[in-house]
Amino acid sequence: MYSKQKTTTKKPAPVKTGWHCTVTLLLMLFSVHTASAQMNFAELDKKMSEEKKYIVVYIGSKYCTYCLMQEAQIKKNNALGQKLDSAFYFVKGLAEADSAIVFNHKHYLNPNPQNPYQVNDFVTVYGKNEKGFVSYPLWLYFDKDYRLLLRFYGLMPPKNILKVLDRIAAVMDKDKNA
Repeated sequence: MYSKQKTTTKKPAPVKTGWHCTVTLLLMLFSVHTASAQMNFAELDKKMSEEKKYIVVYIGSKYCTYCLMQEAQIKKNNALGQKLDSAFYFVKGLAEADSAIVFNHKHYLNPNPQNPYQVNDFVTVYGKNEKGFVSYPLWLYFDKDYRLLLRFYGLMPPKNILKVLDRIAAVMDKDKNA
């Protein structure tokens, strides 16, 4: 035997109009957190000619799920954004960039931009580990003279990124006092 089930129909939620929409939109805009004033490589070159700072480069890949997670964590963490804004230049790049990357007055190209998996030469030069492999997300830390200080692969919790930045800031302070 089949039993009858009581079905209930829900009325659709009323559509918000007027000031309800405005308030909702304003709340959405003010709740968005941006972690830092990230820049691209072209802006970095200009900024470094004005004022030299240590450089943090974040390279993601368009095929990397962990990169999407990392970017969401970066956007949500205000302490990380403030640290990056105050003492560093934060550059975000894409591994498969087809346009030229200018870094320390050198041009790095994508040797085969038609291949969607081909990485830019910048990643090849600075991102490979001792065995010749690159992993994403890729974190590169440079001093004021564009010398590579540290290289980290993979998803890093913001608290770990902050620890690295604090250690680099301590080195920066020693440089200032020397």
